[in-house]
Amino acid sequence: FYDPKLLKKHEQMREFFEYLDYSLSDIPVALSIDLFGMTTSNPDDLGIGQVLEDALPHFDYIAPMIYPSHYPPGWNNIESPNASPYAVIKLAMEAGLARQAAASSTSAKFRPWLQDFSLGGVKYTSELIRDQKRALYELGIDSWMMWDPSNKYTRGALDPEL
Repeated sequence: FYDPKLLKKHEQMREFFEYLDYSLSDIPVALSIDLFGMTTSNPDDLGIGQVLEDALPHFDYIAPMIYPSHYPPGWNNIESPNASPYAVIKLAMEAGLARQAAASSTSAKFRPWLQDFSLGGVKYTSELIRDQKRALYELGIDSWMMWDPSNKYTRGALDPEL
C-alpha cells in the first residue's frame, strides 16, 4: 500500500529494493531488475518511483529497457530517437555507466534490453538492431537482451560479429 503522505514513490521503491535484497540474501542466486530505460539518464523518478541509484546497491544486474521508440522527440537533442537507435543507446548507457561509477559501492552490472520491434513509423531492420548492439560494445557492455512483443526476432541482427 502506497501512501504519498508517508513516503515518496522512489522512497517506497528503495525500501522494497532493500527488503528484497535482505530477504533473499541467503539464497545463492543473482538478483536482477528491469527498469524503465530513461532511469539511466534521468536523475528524478520520472513519476514512476524508479531511481537508478536506489536500485544499484541491491541488484547484481540492472536491465534498463532502453527502447529508442520510448524516448520522446528532442531527447538529448535527437529529433527522432526512434530513428536513431545507436545514439539513444550510446547516450543512455554512457549516462548509466557514469551514475553507476559515481555510486561506486555497487557491483551491479548493466544488461540492457534492446529493441527488436517496429513502432511509431520506424521499421526496425537488422542494421538498426545491430547499431544498438554496437553502441553497447563500444561502451564495454557485452551482455544484453532483445525484446519483441510478438516473439519474432530478426535473425540478421543476431549474427555473431555484432
